[in-house]
Amino acid sequence: MGLAKMYALTELGLIDPTSIELTDFSRPDGFLERQVSRWNSELESYPLLRGPPVEASETGRRPDQDRCP
Repeated sequence: MGLAKMYALTELGLIDPTSIELTDFSRPDGFLERQVSRWNSELESYPLLRGPPVEASETGRRPDQDRCP
């Protein structure tokens, strides 16, 4: 069942939103940057997080932000 979901989501990811008139449904520009920012704030909201904090790199960005294309 898990593989079937994965394959279905893969197929959905191949659909061009403009080809099925979903251009007004979301904001594709800056999606990755928004998600990284959102999940960083989610992570920082957990007061009982175990382990060392994630430090910013020399560029002033966190390591997970450096992996965004």
